[in-house]
Amino acid sequence: MGRLLKIGLGIFILVNVMNVSSQERRSLQKVRSEIQQLEADLRAKEDREKTFLEQVEDIDREVGLRQKLLQELEAQRQDQQRRINETESSLRKATDSYRNLKELVVRRMVSIYKRGRIADWEALFSVRSLNQAAVWLKYQKRIMENDRRNLRLLQEKETAVHAQMQDLERELEKKEHLILEKKTETEKLEEKKSSRKKYLHQVRQDKKLILEKLQRTRLAYKEIEGRISREEQKRKTSVDGMEGSRFAALEGKMDWPMRGKVVSKYGRQKHPVLKTWTENLGIDIQADEGDAVRAVGRGKVKWVTWQRGMGNLVLLDHGGGYYTVYGHLEVVLVDSGDIVEGGEVIGRVGDRQSLHGPILHFQVWNGTAHYNPETWLR
Repeated sequence: MGRLLKIGLGIFILVNVMNVSSQERRSLQKVRSEIQQLEADLRAKEDREKTFLEQVEDIDREVGLRQKLLQELEAQRQDQQRRINETESSLRKATDSYRNLKELVVRRMVSIYKRGRIADWEALFSVRSLNQAAVWLKYQKRIMENDRRNLRLLQEKETAVHAQMQDLERELEKKEHLILEKKTETEKLEEKKSSRKKYLHQVRQDKKLILEKLQRTRLAYKEIEGRISREEQKRKTSVDGMEGSRFAALEGKMDWPMRGKVVSKYGRQKHPVLKTWTENLGIDIQADEGDAVRAVGRGKVKWVTWQRGMGNLVLLDHGGGYYTVYGHLEVVLVDSGDIVEGGEVIGRVGDRQSLHGPILHFQVWNGTAHYNPETWLR
């Protein structure tokens, strides 16, 4: 019964490990497919005239995808290392058990060799009654059964040790493959980052490109507003699982999604280069590349997308018609449908399509009305 339980437990663990590995492979394959599709789009665009800003945005998107791929590879490498550690520990235990059993069997065989079967017959003839003989024979039978069992267990343990050694060799081979792939992707990422830096410098110096960039940002705002409007229509015709009053109570007390200087405030303002008036539906917070972006309150991830003019973007639904938007993310660490808690890291910023270097674009909405985020933040 105990052996069956161990076998069942082993099968359960194996199935779960296989499921985890399958999920990891699907996640990696998804990112690889996105990169391949983007590269195909880039090749297709070479057949037509492409605007300079499109080139910047395409490179920017590829940088983000490669960053995500690197994170997936590192997560899988760490999981692979954990499995290697577990296999090594199991192998040590199996080897020790095999060695101890082997020593026991060897001692028993040596004892039989030294004493010989004649000693057993002498012992049998020395008994004084049939009852004693029956007991002696029963005892000898148990010894022989135990010897056979030990020999069988010895063979099984030897087979198990051999199988675990093969598993360990395969795990180490996978780990080496992941390390090599990560090294290759890191080199490609640095190459793309260098290209993006060169292009962005030119964009920030060219008034025509700045104007085109602002037009794309306005289009991104319209898309965000349209998405929130659609979410509101669905919310009003369904049961809202989030309690909006809890989020409303955060006004003036909300933690910042990321600490940094506000380089572009909410509302209408004069552009420092173009000297024209523009409208910002949120605020832009300056940061260092790679800084963590945190959810300002508990919410459900409603939308994870990539937009021209905004880069990677996350929309959180906090219930009761309250939403927050996080744009210009280098890497997104959540998926649509996820429930996140206040303070949980949802992504990281990078030197993306912004004209101010690495920034976070942050918006607060109630229904289809947008608010000044600074009045919500403490």
